[in-house]
Amino acid sequence: MANTTEVGVAERSSLARGMVVCLLLVLVASCEFVHDIEISHYVPEQVFPGDTIVLSVPEPKELFCVGMQGQLRWAFQDPPCRDFWDFEVLPAGDVLYACNRDSRAAILRPPDTLIWEGRLPGVHHSVVMLPWGNVLYLSRRWIDVDPWQEPLLTDSIREINYVTGEILWSWDLEDHFHPPDLFCPVCIEDFSRGGGARDWSHSNSLHFYEETSSILMNIRNLNTFIMISYPSGEILWACGDAGTFGGGLFCHAHDAELLPNGNVLLFDNDLDGEDPMVTRALELAVDPNSQTAEIVWEWRDETLWAPIRGDANRLPNGNTLVTASHEGRVVEVNPSGEKVWQMVLKHPSPGRYYTFYKAERVPR
Repeated sequence: MANTTEVGVAERSSLARGMVVCLLLVLVASCEFVHDIEISHYVPEQVFPGDTIVLSVPEPKELFCVGMQGQLRWAFQDPPCRDFWDFEVLPAGDVLYACNRDSRAAILRPPDTLIWEGRLPGVHHSVVMLPWGNVLYLSRRWIDVDPWQEPLLTDSIREINYVTGEILWSWDLEDHFHPPDLFCPVCIEDFSRGGGARDWSHSNSLHFYEETSSILMNIRNLNTFIMISYPSGEILWACGDAGTFGGGLFCHAHDAELLPNGNVLLFDNDLDGEDPMVTRALELAVDPNSQTAEIVWEWRDETLWAPIRGDANRLPNGNTLVTASHEGRVVEVNPSGEKVWQMVLKHPSPGRYYTFYKAERVPR
């Protein structure tokens, strides 16, 4: 009888383990993210054809790639990442990205192979692969500034040999702008992130231009973008509220980039602006010589409101790809402002949306 009882217990234990394993498999399968992608506009003869790579944060915390008709090409999640900061598509099709955890960065060969991973100390918001193979990135750190009793969060630019980890060039924002003279009151007075730390500059994008050896840096909380000479570090010009011209034209913008015609394209969030319900893609004619800037093109959608995040990219055919961050959609518009393509990642809960940080169109 004793032997019979022992066998029965063993069988029940084995069965229980099997049921647990099956249950876990069911749970994993049921928790797999479902990409419910809708293409609500598509004018084939007017779009710039290719695939669209989207950075989705904080949910589902992934990079994913969509074809023109909504086909999911691939999706990549990086479990060690608490969140993604930024990504850049490299010439060979690999994707350089940075994580919001432990200053981690990696190069992805889609769909799921990491060909490098390592650290970019203090990285946030922007990573750029330089033509000679080093990485240029935004780094943030705390500084003490009178008269404030608490530390301020400021930005630096670092160039790193990402393989060896050696920092080769550094540039610090506070060496060129004085925090007590230039700051966003809403951002700095009651911003309690980090136990009372104050977010002074909150820069969010870098672009490097090899022809002129210069860097365009967007400083969100100062409502300013600046052109920096590399490697001297001299500020060639500054447009916006903290600059010498162009004040009041945009507010808390993202991803200012120089266009081939010399204008600057950006995503104007307009957080705390005069009309806080307007978010738009904005093209500015910037003339540092005459110290002038004017709006020459804009696109807005009355349903679009994105207080944070967002992106606008000029495509080779003259269209503009706009990332409507808080609505989980990416829109391509022609120069007349007409939608020629729109992708939405639909949320299963009514009234809720996924959040995108940026998107890039790449040729197929």
